Parts: sequence; structure tokens; C-alpha cells
Amino acid sequence: MEFGRFHARVNRKFLDIRQLQSSVEAIRERNPTIKLNTVVSRVNWRDDFSDLVTLLRPDRWKILRALPVIDQSMTVSDEQFGSFVERHQQRHRRIAVVEDNPDMVESYIMVDPQGRFFQNSPCDAGYQCSQPILDVGVAKAFEQVSFDADRFVARYAGETGGAE
Repeated sequence: MEFGRFHARVNRKFLDIRQLQSSVEAIRERNPTIKLNTVVSRVNWRDDFSDLVTLLRPDRWKILRALPVIDQSMTVSDEQFGSFVERHQQRHRRIAVVEDNPDMVESYIMVDPQGRFFQNSPCDAGYQCSQPILDVGVAKAFEQVSFDADRFVARYAGETGGAE
């Protein structure tokens, strides 16, 4: 199994498991709370991450379904996503937090490399982007994208570590 951010059109770099474990331990020295995010896509929905999660010992593990942004090429079916979740929840129920697509739309505050706020659009319509923050200011740029504060808060219901 290979780990790390992967985007077929951008790079093919993966992180060696020893490097990953070493990095997590170094980070843990500075910030003892470790959160692991896994985006379930057509590339990894059959994989078993149980040994990796046990090795890294995160305090929280978010299992997110890949959002359809421009097309459906990386998305998984309800059955595939459910299979991944079921395979991992028994062993990691205490730390696993599952976020399906409706949970994520308009519930994150994100800034793209161009310095714009952006949101996943409802109905799988790509991204909604603001004007660059440095050009128009934070308040005006933030007004240009949809954000649901209640949905944001709901993602952290029952969590003692607070929002990330």
C-alpha cells in the first residue's frame, strides 16, 4: 500500500511508511493531538487502512468520501463507501469520524493556491470561488462563497478537541 497525497495529473509521489511514521512522531512531539484524514476514492476504497491507523495512533481519523468536483472519475458508490467504512469501524470506532458528501458541502472554510475562498458547489457543479482575498479583503471575499455555520458546527458535535 502506498501513502501520501496523490493526484494523477500532478505527481506520482508517495511517502514511505517509515517516513510517514517518523513524521507523525516528530509532529506528536510538538502537538500531541494527531488527526488523520482519508479520502475514500475509486483508487483506495478496497484497501484496508487498519494496520496503518494502528501504527500511527491518531487521536481522530476522518473518513471522507471523495467529492465529485468536475466529473465523477474519482467518486465511489454508496456501497463502495459503506464497505470501506464498515471494514474499519469495528476496529477504530473510538476515533473514526465519517463524513459523507452532504456533510462537507458548504461546511469548510478553504483557501485555494490563488488566495481565494472556495467551496464545493451543491449538485456536483465544481467549485464556487471568491475574488482573491488580497485584492478585495477577507470580509468581501468571504461573502462571495456560501458557508453554512450550522453544518460546520455539526461536524464537530461530540468532539472534545474543538474545530480544526
